[in-house]
Amino acid sequence: MYFNVPAGYAQLIPALEGDPEFAGKFFARLRLLFNAAAALPSGLRDRLRDSRRPGGRPPHSVTGSWGTTETAPR
Repeated sequence: MYFNVPAGYAQLIPALEGDPEFAGKFFARLRLLFNAAAALPSGLRDRLRDSRRPGGRPPHSVTGSWGTTETAPR
């Protein structure tokens, strides 16, 4: 499982796309990508889904969750 916020994924994705060896190691045992703190923009979610694990398989799951700090009114 890998946890991050959308801004972190925005920095991670170019590294995954630009370095297949790194992407292979990153995804080798990963089964779930998780984000919190804000909604993951659809473009980032699409790029994560297009990322590939060893053997050309996509990530198992990309999911997110919001807690009370993200959903409470101001």
